[in-house]
Amino acid sequence: MTSRLHLPLLFLLSLIACAGDNGGQTGSELVCQADVDCLDALGPGYACGDIGECEESLPGTDVCRGNEDCTGAEEVCFGPNQPRGCGIPPQEECDDNSDCDVSLVCHAVSDPCSLDGIGSRCQPACQAGECEQGFRCNGDGACEPVPCDEGNACASHRSCAPNAASDLVHEWSQGCEIVSCTDDTACASGILCVNEQCQQSLGTCELDLPVP
Repeated sequence: MTSRLHLPLLFLLSLIACAGDNGGQTGSELVCQADVDCLDALGPGYACGDIGECEESLPGTDVCRGNEDCTGAEEVCFGPNQPRGCGIPPQEECDDNSDCDVSLVCHAVSDPCSLDGIGSRCQPACQAGECEQGFRCNGDGACEPVPCDEGNACASHRSCAPNAASDLVHEWSQGCEIVSCTDDTACASGILCVNEQCQQSLGTCELDLPVP
């Protein structure tokens, strides 16, 4: 008779114990403003949810600061501002004017498939105002990048350090340098240290597939 009277009480106590035993699994009580809050506090596998609390991230959506945060097989951390190939070779049609026909000039051009964003192409000599945005026509009639200290500001995660122009046209640059880091304090406000480079947001864990 006594054991029957205690069954409801034991059942109630077990429910209370189960209800309070999930805090260490999901981190759902940790308040956050961005994914970085959850990653730094709880480690890989968590993200900031819609209601501003950390929760387990969905498969294939893990964010990272470095390869150590990626747990999937053959996954690596790709930062949002890291140079990546695009599947075709960079556009480097000429090194200088000697590679072009006598009536053409070797121009610097924007090239998303180049790791530094600059390619080259043989074209007729330019006139002022004819080059694409971020470039200008120099005294030799060739388009060149406008230096970062002459009004062509760098992105917030880069620093301006203009150098002398290279002999190779496709290596001419705006002068915006990658900022190395070991933590966020080396980066500008709001910029994060990812893969030891200052970048505009956390990286994502992706398969390390070769790009031609």
